[in-house]
Amino acid sequence: MNTDRHMSARPAAPVAPIPRYQIFFLLFGGPLAWFLQLNAGFALATQPCFLDNQRFPAPRLSLVWSWPAMIWLLIAALAIALLSVLTAWRAYQRTKTESSGDHLHLMEIGSGRNRFIALWGICFGAGSAVVILMTLVAFFVLPRCAG
Repeated sequence: MNTDRHMSARPAAPVAPIPRYQIFFLLFGGPLAWFLQLNAGFALATQPCFLDNQRFPAPRLSLVWSWPAMIWLLIAALAIALLSVLTAWRAYQRTKTESSGDHLHLMEIGSGRNRFIALWGICFGAGSAVVILMTLVAFFVLPRCAG
């Protein structure tokens, strides 16, 4: 068998590299948005229920604004996670023609890194969006102060 038939006779057109700020956002935008939403949401959910180590069955009236704040924070985190998925998807589509040749040749020259990073950005952002949506379900299913 001829192994040269898998090699492209012509290299793929060069693809502009993904800028570092875009790589950071597409990889870490969704997870960081989820992390901030988780921590700030926990503070907003529990602070109105406690005063000097005493638990209340309902949120204190002076802090009823925390429920809408939790929802807006969750919506903002979900938007950031979905925006990171969109950014990663665009980078993934832009790098579609980035590599050519067989896998041994590509590993040797390190081709396809941008596409690999974009693929992981899609996974991280989509996973973060799913976890944020699960948190939304928990906001409506679980009691806020009782328990």
